[in-house]
Amino acid sequence: YVLEALTAQGGWGVHSENTLVKTLTGLMYWEAVFAPEPGAFTNPFQMGPHDLMEHEFAAQRSQLLAQIEAQTDSELTEHLLAISQTKCGIANPLVNWRMLEAIPLQQWLDALPLHWIRQLSHFLIRNLADYRKGFPDLFVVHPDGTPELVEVKGPSDQLQPQQRAWFEVLAKLDIRARVIKLKR
Repeated sequence: YVLEALTAQGGWGVHSENTLVKTLTGLMYWEAVFAPEPGAFTNPFQMGPHDLMEHEFAAQRSQLLAQIEAQTDSELTEHLLAISQTKCGIANPLVNWRMLEAIPLQQWLDALPLHWIRQLSHFLIRNLADYRKGFPDLFVVHPDGTPELVEVKGPSDQLQPQQRAWFEVLAKLDIRARVIKLKR
C-alpha cells in the first residue's frame, strides 16, 4: 500500500529490506568473501566463508577490501557489472540473484548514487555480525529521480533496536531515509 502510494505520481520502488544492501555488498566484495583465507573454507560445497559473520572478517581481509574500495567510480561500476555477469547464479550468502532478475543491476546503478553503494557496502562488510538485519523496507525512486529508503510501521508497531541503529548509520552517511507510520 505504501509503495503504491509513494509511486502513484511516477517513479518506482520495491520492497527490498535487507536484500538490497546485502546484494550490492556481496557483489562489490565478491573476491573478499571468497578469498582463500586459512580456515575460511573447509569443503568445496560451502556457500561462504566460516568467518563471514564474525567481527574479524574484514580485518583479516583489509588489504583486499582497500583494493576494491580504491577503484574509481567507473572501475567500480564495471566491477559490479562484471561480477554480476560472471558469477550469476553462484551461491553467495549475501547476494540475492532473484532481486537482480526482477530489477537488473544496471537499473539499480542508475537509481542509486554510487557513493551510497560505496558507503553502505563499506559499512556493512565491516559490520555484518551486527547489521545484517534492520535495513529499511522499501527503496523508492521518486519522479524527479531522487532515491529514498523507507521503513513502514503499522499503527501499534515501532522501530526495533536494529532498525534504529540503521537509521543512525543512514543519518551519519547523509542517506535519505524515513519512517512512515500507518494509522487506522
